[in-house]
Amino acid sequence: MALGAEVDRLSRRRAVVVTGNTLGASPLLTRVTDALGSRCVRVFTGARQHVPETVVRELLDVIRQTDADCLVSFGGGSPIDLSKVALNAALTASATPGTERDPALVHVSLPTTLSASEYTSVAGVTDDVTRVKRAVVDTRATPRVVICDPDLTMPTPDWLWAATGMRALDHAIEVMYSPRHHPYTDTLGAQAIAIFNRHLVPSIHPDGAARLKHREQCLTGSWFSVVGLTHAGFGVSHALGHQLGPRWDIPHGITSCLTLPHAMRLMGSLVPERFESIAQGFEVAWDAATPEIAALACADPVAVACCSSTAARGRRR
Repeated sequence: MALGAEVDRLSRRRAVVVTGNTLGASPLLTRVTDALGSRCVRVFTGARQHVPETVVRELLDVIRQTDADCLVSFGGGSPIDLSKVALNAALTASATPGTERDPALVHVSLPTTLSASEYTSVAGVTDDVTRVKRAVVDTRATPRVVICDPDLTMPTPDWLWAATGMRALDHAIEVMYSPRHHPYTDTLGAQAIAIFNRHLVPSIHPDGAARLKHREQCLTGSWFSVVGLTHAGFGVSHALGHQLGPRWDIPHGITSCLTLPHAMRLMGSLVPERFESIAQGFEVAWDAATPEIAALACADPVAVACCSSTAARGRRR
């Protein structure tokens, strides 16, 4: 694994690995800590869904105790967002925060799902009492390095992989029908949709070798899906998901399954002309004279995939 070399390249010596309970008890954690060697000063396994503020404070205590200069997020959106929120708070409170290009505390990410949080400067943090989530934005918190190793994703439960794949699809589609969409985001979004159409279902196939290749492709699709965030923003599906998720403790991948098809049908009826590149990704025939037909048709395969993902979540329980 390239982790140790990348931390050295960033001139960091004191790394805290940030993960959750499941990966914290997994043999994969040893691969991460072994790659860091003496650079690893602590493993924090308290990451939780929707990033409660109490957990942020716990991680901040660890950062201060260890005098960490690097956070290595290992897992899905929860440890990645937790690392970004804690990094923002630590640098904001520090008398020597460094510069935007070279902050005193940096973030390196090892994603194991398709949340795509590792590619953005945005994170969500939830008030423990009100269960209301707010956004934290800090370019210094964006991971300086993202290591996409499909081997690390292989133990990720199928339901979670599929659900975060739907979240990534949600990213791509909402960026593409945003009022601020443009050719750059449309092109990458259409490619993300095409990748997930071809590779998401096979990526949970039991054949190990083929599954690994499909997961590698999905990691690329996750990257493509979120690139447009800083340019175009998101829409109603994300807005609803950010409220539903923390209030009822629903994973964001599942909230996308609940909201995305309906949001697509709403937007398809209001601004169908924005769906041309979305239709291209889904290989839905497009007629500029009657765009609403294709726009609404794009929601159908998404609805089917969402039902499959939520059913897999139910079977897991």
